[in-house]
Amino acid sequence: MLSDAVRAAYSEYLRDWDEQGAPWEYWMERTEAARTSFAGLVGAHNDEIAVTASVSAGVNAIASGLPVRAGVPRS
Repeated sequence: MLSDAVRAAYSEYLRDWDEQGAPWEYWMERTEAARTSFAGLVGAHNDEIAVTASVSAGVNAIASGLPVRAGVPRS
């Protein structure tokens, strides 16, 4: 079951799609607001927070940038 806060946020998100459609600027403002909120929650700066499609996409982006040493199996 969703909490009241999550249900309200989801309702707001759906209402925004109905009323705003998909203008890039609007959704980038919303994304920046979410980054700011999360940064405050974890004690980080906004530029230390990345928004990705999923945790898997974020971890893949980080892992793909790490050096791979010969003879070390990837798990």
